[in-house]
Amino acid sequence: MFGQLLLMVLAVVLPSTTGVVPVNVMLALDTVVSDGKGGTALKNSVTLNSQFQKLKANGATGVMSDCWWGLVESAGPRQYSFKAYQDMAQLAKNNGLTIQMVMSFHQCGGNVGDACDIPIPKKWFTRNDVWYTTKSGLTDSEYISLWADNTPLDKLGRTPLDMYREFLQAFKTNVVDNYPGTISEVQIGAGPAGELRYPSYQLQDNRWSYCGVGEFTSYDAFAAKDIQNYANTTNNALWGTSPGPSNAGNFNCQPGVSGSCPFFEDNGFDNYASNYGKFFLNWYSTSLLNHGRALSKIGRTVFASPFTLSLKVSGVHWWYNSNHHGAELTAGYYNTNNNNAYAQIATMLKENDIRFCFTCMEMTDANDQCRSKASSLVNQALDAVAQISGLKNSFAGENALPMSNDAQVATVVSHMKGAATFTFLRLTDSFDWGYFAWIVTSLKQA
Repeated sequence: MFGQLLLMVLAVVLPSTTGVVPVNVMLALDTVVSDGKGGTALKNSVTLNSQFQKLKANGATGVMSDCWWGLVESAGPRQYSFKAYQDMAQLAKNNGLTIQMVMSFHQCGGNVGDACDIPIPKKWFTRNDVWYTTKSGLTDSEYISLWADNTPLDKLGRTPLDMYREFLQAFKTNVVDNYPGTISEVQIGAGPAGELRYPSYQLQDNRWSYCGVGEFTSYDAFAAKDIQNYANTTNNALWGTSPGPSNAGNFNCQPGVSGSCPFFEDNGFDNYASNYGKFFLNWYSTSLLNHGRALSKIGRTVFASPFTLSLKVSGVHWWYNSNHHGAELTAGYYNTNNNNAYAQIATMLKENDIRFCFTCMEMTDANDQCRSKASSLVNQALDAVAQISGLKNSFAGENALPMSNDAQVATVVSHMKGAATFTFLRLTDSFDWGYFAWIVTSLKQA
């Protein structure tokens, strides 16, 4: 505790020093709201300006904000309203802060910590069958199914990839170019919660709870067609008759503990390590990688290097300490059968010079409930990026859950050594400024 107090004093004495690992702070999810006229507005610009002043005084480099597709383009196709984000950029510039802007092509509401309700702008979509779907037929409209990426979806004939590209271009024209140097990074939303993953663990309607292994969400019509094509090209036509295994259980199955999900058990046949299991997991994970690759290419057509672009990868740490890595598998991370999911992702991102952003920086291996080994997972991701791209420019970290104690800061510092940037979750009305100053000071030594 004495160490924390000493570092807090140092932070006050040296308030404007930027750390070796720059620290940004996530803004509240509802910082930007609808103006009631099809446009956007800052929820409270006076409060936000005051918070920006305090963040700068306590050593923050910048902030991270969601740029909600469901707000900006709510009025109709190509009817963009970036007014709130222009106002935010001006406030940041006035206070000497930069902004990491997340292109949030996902719904706000239904994920851990969500305190908002912003659906994606599906009211002007011309079809309603483009959602990730479970084996039992449950759909999830947080994010458009990646298997529908090339399907015309509005009256202009635009596909989701077209929409994402045009949104990025509009953001560049209306915000980035008007506030040079203020937008330091654009993170491209690639799935639920903005993460490159499938919606395998869904909180809405109490579908999933920790420690459930999650479900494969590859049962929409577009996925079914894609796996048929993949099966035919690999001479496994019979395996393409279903877009997922029949024995993977439901959201809350815990392999070997409760429920029936033998696909994740070491039974020697008809499981994740079987020939069929390898076929399916390769298709499922490769589809996700190809989605990330498509978004990366789109990003680079709009923002040329060296402008910083990133994609976020989820820290799915439960069941990591098992042979099957089941929760990772359902999320799309093929991290078993001698595969290194995070090396594959890092390699894909390097193709277009995209930063790898990862969560769970505050977590250790101490809590092994659900076979969790969060720190080991983080270290695997760190090692992959270090070997493939280098940490200083290519790895960014975030905490997954709110932080409150000394040990968590020490863990963040340990994980973030030599990395590009750390983003702290999240700015609230009860934000602990002393604790934040201590984090900034600690990361100066990372």
